[in-house]
Amino acid sequence: MVKFELVGPGAIIGLNNGDPTCHEPEKGNQHSVFHGLTQVILQSAFAGQGKLTLRATADGLAPAEVTIDVTAAPAHPAVPVGYPTFVIRNWKMSPVTTNAPDPNQQIGDSDMNSWANVQPGRRLPTFNNGSFAIYRAQFTPRAGMQKSGGTINFSNVTGKAQVWIDGKLAGNKTDAARNIFNVPLPPGDGERTINVLIETSAPGTQAGLGGTVTVE
Repeated sequence: MVKFELVGPGAIIGLNNGDPTCHEPEKGNQHSVFHGLTQVILQSAFAGQGKLTLRATADGLAPAEVTIDVTAAPAHPAVPVGYPTFVIRNWKMSPVTTNAPDPNQQIGDSDMNSWANVQPGRRLPTFNNGSFAIYRAQFTPRAGMQKSGGTINFSNVTGKAQVWIDGKLAGNKTDAARNIFNVPLPPGDGERTINVLIETSAPGTQAGLGGTVTVE
């Protein structure tokens, strides 16, 4: 049986002797020999440097040791993990009204026609019959966003806008000019509901979400 002692920036990570019938543990600091041989596998510490000394002892034999110089090596080139941009899709738009509606109003189960499917980034609608409309979408953020929150980025909003997330006011755009607009996304589990109340500067003008809406 050979016993090993290691001193320095490293660790013994494996032992063996080449005997296929040997069932001794391959972890630890000692192992039997096979045909006079045993194997020890070392691993230097992360960013370790200095002298790594391995000492071997066995009953009836003189001890032996070997010293290895350990130097820090540069890290392997790597590219950080990237995730595709999270885009909020499947928006619906309410009918245009003359008075400001409740942005968190419920859509009836039988309402199949009054709310239209819209895609931000296409041509802005013209508010012919009033000054207000609601954009609504439901989405499930990535796990990290659910835990830590994030930022909802509106790349192009024309008109005044109130942004409500899960029934709570998250942001308020007070000018009607076309602009980017960002609001915080608070942490939360599962599916989220976002409502954007748009107000035009005057009836008969175009307004709404003129670009993609992303979360980061």
